Amino acid sequence: MRAWILWFCISSLFACKSRKIVVDTVVKKMSKEAAFKVAENHNTDFDWYVAKAKINFQSPYYSESGSAFLRIRKDSVIWMVLKKYSIEGLRVQLDRDSVKAINRLDKTYISMSWQDVSDFYGIDLDYDIAENLISGNIEIPDSTGTYDIIEEGDFYKLIYSDGFYHYTYLVPFLMNHLTAYTIESMEGGEMSIAYADCDKNTDFCYLRAYNVPLQNEQEMRLRIEIKDLEIDVPKKIKFDIPSRYTKLN
Repeated sequence: MRAWILWFCISSLFACKSRKIVVDTVVKKMSKEAAFKVAENHNTDFDWYVAKAKINFQSPYYSESGSAFLRIRKDSVIWMVLKKYSIEGLRVQLDRDSVKAINRLDKTYISMSWQDVSDFYGIDLDYDIAENLISGNIEIPDSTGTYDIIEEGDFYKLIYSDGFYHYTYLVPFLMNHLTAYTIESMEGGEMSIAYADCDKNTDFCYLRAYNVPLQNEQEMRLRIEIKDLEIDVPKKIKFDIPSRYTKLN
């Protein structure tokens, strides 16, 4: 654009120097109804979700980072391999009943129910919540349910409750995607997600940062940066626990 303007001025014998052009630009913020639609249209529909990503996980109990390979078969299984320096360190499988993980480096594994995981971290987790969080999807607010939309700074804040959880969605006035999403249970557990690097055409956000407050002012953090994404491309999922591996309690 700048090159075109320069060419135009030269071809007009520097006429741009003697002409002052004033352009009035009025930028209007979106309506509350449009902000609701942003939340309503946020999710990515899929049967298979296959991605490569960079992951950084930090908690009081365990921290890890590296390259990850994610495979999700909707409503069925979440599979993940985490590599560091091209060496597999962790292999994780989440299904509707259990959470399993293999540590290749120290030849150990865990196998826990979702209730065990929820009790350990002090937050309410199940397969459906995990699938949404890892895929970047959200609980879609019901327009007929109990919700409020308020203005806060340069954002619309949509607050929705389904009787079990409170959901808060943050939509900037001039953007067509969420920048933050918070889930709060009736018991007080909370999880917040920040979205960035979002595609304006698809509303898909490649970067998500998760934060979960824990007891004693501690917290658990997870950062997922999606690099490559394939939708509805079936892949093999392999998860076997070697007999020589030791189970951790």
